[in-house]
Amino acid sequence: EARALSTPSTALTTFPTSITITITYDPQDIQGLDISTLKLYRWSGTQWIATENCIINQTNHTLTCMTANFSPFVMMGTPDTAPPNPITNLSVSNIAQTSADLSWTAPGDNGNQGTAAVYDIRYQQGSASTYVFTAATQAGGEPTPSLAGTAQAYTIVDALLIPNTIYSVALTATDPAGNTSLLSNVISFTTPVEKTQP
Repeated sequence: EARALSTPSTALTTFPTSITITITYDPQDIQGLDISTLKLYRWSGTQWIATENCIINQTNHTLTCMTANFSPFVMMGTPDTAPPNPITNLSVSNIAQTSADLSWTAPGDNGNQGTAAVYDIRYQQGSASTYVFTAATQAGGEPTPSLAGTAQAYTIVDALLIPNTIYSVALTATDPAGNTSLLSNVISFTTPVEKTQP
């Protein structure tokens, strides 16, 4: 898939030494492409030729390449079919009668690189061995994914949680292209016994 930055023509310029060209892109314009495969192509007059030594800066949304030829350029990449890696370190703490704190490490867009788009956290009454993600209750209000490797946290709050009851929870991550990770590790917690007034 090509994202044309200008119309091809035969107007070409050749430099005695290579120059650096930096292209700034809008993330929306490359949605659905694997960012790691982005390259800058120049028009030779008859075909598109890849430039060399391209560096992608996902934070600044730039693609920097070296070329000795100046001509119309396009930025191309392959479709993104790689899902985020599954989260494997989901943990729970500060368990109360109607809430529990979750924490995990953010995966990426492709595997453990980049940034995912959304999380889907779901919890269900019962042990981890009986947990079914599609039948579980979606938590809602999940945090926006951060850059891969970043610590993330979320608090389940539900006034309908039953005291002294086992609940299990897990989550998935989906990238901007709609690729969803495998299910995270499933963790269980028990809500405390309801306190009675003397």
